[in-house]
Amino acid sequence: MIVNMVMTLDGAAALGGRSAGIGGAGDRLLFSAIRSLADLIVVGAGTARAERYGPAQSGARIAIVSRSFNLPLDLPLFTPVRENTLRPIVIGPTSAPDDRQEALTRVADVITTGPEVTPNSILDVARDLEARTVLCEGGPSLLAQFARADLVDEWFVTIGPMVVSGSADRILTGTDEAPRALSLSRVWEHDGALLLRYLRPPD
Repeated sequence: MIVNMVMTLDGAAALGGRSAGIGGAGDRLLFSAIRSLADLIVVGAGTARAERYGPAQSGARIAIVSRSFNLPLDLPLFTPVRENTLRPIVIGPTSAPDDRQEALTRVADVITTGPEVTPNSILDVARDLEARTVLCEGGPSLLAQFARADLVDEWFVTIGPMVVSGSADRILTGTDEAPRALSLSRVWEHDGALLLRYLRPPD
C-alpha cells in the first residue's frame, strides 16, 4: 500500500479544513504522478466530504470508507461528467442503515465487509477487485489504522513551507502509539516545499 499526505511545518494536515493550499505546485504534480500508479484509491468518508472528492483523472477507481454510509449524494465523485469514468465504491459494515445503503447503490458500488470495517477487510476488497496497487489518501484516522496494522509499504509526505498553529489534525490521529521505523528513499524540493518518500524496511 502507498500513502500520500501533505502537512505544514508544524504538523497540520489541513488548512481551513482542507489539505489544498499546503503543498503547492510541486505537491500537485507528485499527487498526480502517484495517482497514475494506483489501481484503487482509498479515502475516508470525512476526507471525501471535506475535499469534495471527484473522479480520479488517472483512471483509478476511488473507494470511500464509511461506517455510517452518511455521504452526500451530490459529491462530484457520484456525479461524473465523463461517460467512461469508473463507478466509485463505498465500503462499509453490514450494520449501516439500509436506507443509506440503498440510496448509495444508485451512484456507487456498495460493498459491505461484515460487522465492522478493518484495514485488512479493505485490502481484501482490493484483492477481490484485482487491484494490485492501493493508494490511501487519508484521512488521519483511517491512515492511522493502516499504520497500526503495519500495512503501509511506501509513504509520500509533503511538508509545505508554512506554519498555521491552531488545532488541525496531524496526518495520523489515534489513541494508540505504534512506532515504526522507516527508511528515507528520496527527497525533492519545490518552491520551499519538501517532498519526501519513505519505505518500510524489509522485515
